[in-house]
Amino acid sequence: MPKINSLTPKQIAQFPRYVREWTRIGTCTDPADRPRAEAAIRRMYAEAGLDVPMIVWCGSPLSMCLTKNAFEKRDSVWDSVRDSVWASVRDSVGDSVWDSVGDSVWDSVGASVWDSVGASVWASVRASVRASVWASVWDSVGASVRASVWDSVGASVRASVRDSVGDSVWDSVGASVGDSVWDSVFGQHESGALAFYRFFRDECGLTTQTEGLAGLWELAQSCGWILPYRGVCFASERHAVCALNDRGVIHCATGPAILYPDGFAVHAWNGIRVPAEWIGDRASLTPKIALTEANSDRRRAAIEILGWDAIIPALDGKVIDADSDPFRGQLYDVRLPDRAGPARFLKARCGTGVDHFLPVHPDCKTVVEAQAFMAGRDPKGFVFPTTRT
Repeated sequence: MPKINSLTPKQIAQFPRYVREWTRIGTCTDPADRPRAEAAIRRMYAEAGLDVPMIVWCGSPLSMCLTKNAFEKRDSVWDSVRDSVWASVRDSVGDSVWDSVGDSVWDSVGASVWDSVGASVWASVRASVRASVWASVWDSVGASVRASVWDSVGASVRASVRDSVGDSVWDSVGASVGDSVWDSVFGQHESGALAFYRFFRDECGLTTQTEGLAGLWELAQSCGWILPYRGVCFASERHAVCALNDRGVIHCATGPAILYPDGFAVHAWNGIRVPAEWIGDRASLTPKIALTEANSDRRRAAIEILGWDAIIPALDGKVIDADSDPFRGQLYDVRLPDRAGPARFLKARCGTGVDHFLPVHPDCKTVVEAQAFMAGRDPKGFVFPTTRT
């Protein structure tokens, strides 16, 4: 086919459709379509020249990684349960499968596919313009989908899988779980790159060049992550809950932002992973805990969860100016743990009768200056509003 010199207006007009469709795929909470996913896995293995594996389904990426670890530890477990039901499990699975666990085939079914498809598509775009075409599609489609799907959801799941292995068992299984995360094929969470290449296939006619991605496209539309090995492939269900805020990052004020069928959960506040009790048991989150949290992102999230109304009194803020009218307010000077200089907050009452602490510019020295700052006005000649909303 002729080399692609540029994208047509009609092709460019399709960008939003790909972003919507593949963001939907990446955040889908439907139960896995197991027959479709298993067909995709078999196709991927065939593409890599590998025998059809046994497929083991798990309830989440965490249980997938832990199940794989249990397979690897089979010899030590075998000694302690030789006379138990595990004997029949071993007999039914077969020695050839058990012996093959531990030999990851990610390079065959994942990374090498990406490399070959990328090179093939790149070669089909004319050299003089391929960088701009490539960047245009990636910036408008791939990066847009990735921002919500991988950067927020996928990365949080990845980190939570590792963090969920407690310190008491880290020495025995933690490193293995961590390795398994990076050996995984991320299924629906690969949507950013998959949307990017799907655009070239459907809109630019690069069907032959992208044929190697057929299995990955099917996998993304049918299940969560997989962990491929010779002879056996572990597959994860999709998340049953995937809650995003209006900025497209994981957030839920009432429960898990990400939840899998087996109970594995990720709690998050505006894109920041937080301890489950901060969401589920608000009484356990005190100003002291919030202000002494070592991680600055979590500290910010904790302060947002509690609200400045609870935080400012705990900081023993100093009133530097006050008006007798509570609707005009009091100006506080406080010292925040993660700020070298002063911070100023105006305590003012809104039209509903609720007092709020509102951050203002640190140079504000009076209530008038603080109110003018919030209104975007010059303090000179500033007149207080006669009504409050």
